[in-house]
Amino acid sequence: MEFIQIEVTERDERGTRAMRKLRQEGLIPAVVYGAQRKNLPIVIPGEALDGFLRSGSHLVELKMADQTRDAILREVQVDTTTDQILHVDFLRVEKGVAIQDHVPVVFKGHAKGVNEGGLFQALHDRLLVEARPRDLPREILVDINELGLDESLLIRDLPEIPGVTYVLGEDEIVAQVVEVRETGDVDEEAGDEGAAPE
Repeated sequence: MEFIQIEVTERDERGTRAMRKLRQEGLIPAVVYGAQRKNLPIVIPGEALDGFLRSGSHLVELKMADQTRDAILREVQVDTTTDQILHVDFLRVEKGVAIQDHVPVVFKGHAKGVNEGGLFQALHDRLLVEARPRDLPREILVDINELGLDESLLIRDLPEIPGVTYVLGEDEIVAQVVEVRETGDVDEEAGDEGAAPE
């Protein structure tokens, strides 16, 4: 995963009113934290942030004056009514040091067990992995064509990605095809047995 560069400025303003004013000007308040250093409040141009979020990368190179700081996106706070971005959190990273991040899982194909009357269930749509920042994949592509009825796809079945370690245990179920059970007959029998005598 590549670093996306964004030009930012340090933020001196504090308080709800000041943050509202920044957003009205098309600027998004944010903070950079971690690495046992003081939190750094910054302001990001809204258009630049939108471009970064659309890029699919979580890695950002924050350019401020003549300095750059590498970070990873950790949280985007959004107004649930207006969908406006309110605040963004970034965690400092070092390019050669491994970090943990959640990566989307993309299931490719059609599980053969579905044609046998089963139901495909994805138990994880994102997985926690550990890797150096540039080794982080944008997604984990998983072929499910050969997944049969009553079969499970485990962490150990996932593709190996150079430089990437799956954090969950190798026996963790990622997806499965389960048998669809008819419950109508069972319910009717239970109802008859439970009925009060006349």
